[in-house]
Amino acid sequence: MSISRFTDNPKYEVTPTGVVFHEELTYDEIKEFLSTHWNLEQYSKWGQIDGLMYAKKRLGDAFYQLIDSFHYHHTTVINLLWIGRNLPPHLRVEGVSISHHQAVAPEHISDEDKVAWLHQAQDLRWSREELRRAIKQAALGEGEEEEETFPVPITPASMAWMVLDWLDEKIDYTKDELRDVLKQYLKTLEEE
Repeated sequence: MSISRFTDNPKYEVTPTGVVFHEELTYDEIKEFLSTHWNLEQYSKWGQIDGLMYAKKRLGDAFYQLIDSFHYHHTTVINLLWIGRNLPPHLRVEGVSISHHQAVAPEHISDEDKVAWLHQAQDLRWSREELRRAIKQAALGEGEEEEETFPVPITPASMAWMVLDWLDEKIDYTKDELRDVLKQYLKTLEEE
């Protein structure tokens, strides 16, 4: 499939670091865009990310139907939306991998620091792991050593409680109400 068919569209512009939408796309146009960018190598990740961000904003509840129709793995979609939300196109550095961008995406890193870290990783040809270590060391401070950690197995129940605790900080539901919503959601997934 040729990418030129999708880069020469007057409704959006595909760049090496993202997609800029100039006009509103219909549901079917968004579906075609996402379908195409999910299967292309070049530009695909930024196309996926920006396409998902656009679709979520433009389609509202129909976004979830669209995602379900593609059978995308929900954790992949959530991860891509998180990267897009925390790294809008003006913070992205051409020639630096998505995994490097993901390393600087956390909210506690300022926009200026995100760009500076990406340029430093590019200039020094750091791997994603080298970038992550440098960010972690900078957060610890000069001369401080990272404490040794031990992996703790995460069970589905403990993960559910971590999610509930996180959601509790973000929205105005009680934990019991959130637990009921999650139970209903998990039940629908089991039925599928």
